[in-house]
Amino acid sequence: MMREKRVKEYAFSIRYAVKAGALMLFICVLTAMFAGCGDDVVEDSSNKSDMNNKTGYIRLGQGSLEFDEFEFIFKEDEQRVAELKLTPEEMPNGYYINNPEEKYESFIIDDYAEFIFYDTGNLFVEENAEDKKYSTLDLDEFRKFLYGDSEDSETAARIPFEVTIQDEKVVKIEEIFVN
Repeated sequence: MMREKRVKEYAFSIRYAVKAGALMLFICVLTAMFAGCGDDVVEDSSNKSDMNNKTGYIRLGQGSLEFDEFEFIFKEDEQRVAELKLTPEEMPNGYYINNPEEKYESFIIDDYAEFIFYDTGNLFVEENAEDKKYSTLDLDEFRKFLYGDSEDSETAARIPFEVTIQDEKVVKIEEIFVN
């Protein structure tokens, strides 16, 4: 009788182990199946929109950017310096901005464009701040920096910028700090 009881307990524990193992296997299979169904972003280069960086001078329209592209030439680019017959006097800070003609292209400014500039006039950063680099998503703040505090100013400061364009819209404008 004792032996029969042990056999039943043994059989029960084997059935339990088999059922538990089957359940664990089923859970593992389900987990593996659903792991690939998440919201993970897989980068697909065929769907990646083109981003283009350009350097130049800018002025603002109503929701648009007028952009005059130029070329930075550094004294280390000896071939380009020779092509343009540049002298050291024309490159006192080690660079030359080549802009033979003003030719403006127009781009729409994205609603979420980022504007990065050096606020040396303390419009938005404190006067004693160590870092004058300022970043904003507010086009009106950027306009105030570019045109000054005056409402009637129509002339943008002649500052070089790097402009990032994605899907034919400006998504970032960053001042190139030169001395």
